[in-house]
Amino acid sequence: GGLGDIDPELKARLCRELCGRRKLTSEILPMFTEEGETAVLDLPDCSFLSEGDLSAALKRIMGSNLERVRLGFCGRGMSDGLIEEMCSGSHNLHSLSLGGCYRVTDKGVATAVRLLPSLRVLELSSCERLSGEAVKSIVSLKGSLRSLSLANCSQLGDSE
Repeated sequence: GGLGDIDPELKARLCRELCGRRKLTSEILPMFTEEGETAVLDLPDCSFLSEGDLSAALKRIMGSNLERVRLGFCGRGMSDGLIEEMCSGSHNLHSLSLGGCYRVTDKGVATAVRLLPSLRVLELSSCERLSGEAVKSIVSLKGSLRSLSLANCSQLGDSE
């Protein structure tokens, strides 16, 4: 079972507390990703979640209500394919924040940008495989993008 009609702020606080204790596991994740009116998915520490775990969670909440996704330490769980799956099923997503996605490449960023032309916030911190090609894709969002962070993306050096 899930957390039902618990206040969304309280649910988010509980999730942050579990993440802070590194206790967000595949067994607990479904409580925070119930089908229905989910507008925000905020998981500060996804380090114990596999791609299958994240895929199942996103499938439960994808749709027109999902507006904001923030996944921290989602390295092993996030891939270019999962980005495509998430973005193609959530056209109202306007804020996407993925931290530590060491499997995500320029192709995944290009796909997100193509599928979410109204994206306003894009944060891709510590995504080690991103290069200048990702930045070229992001430029197409110049009409909608209000906030961009590419902090600690090691391949984006001074020369790019």
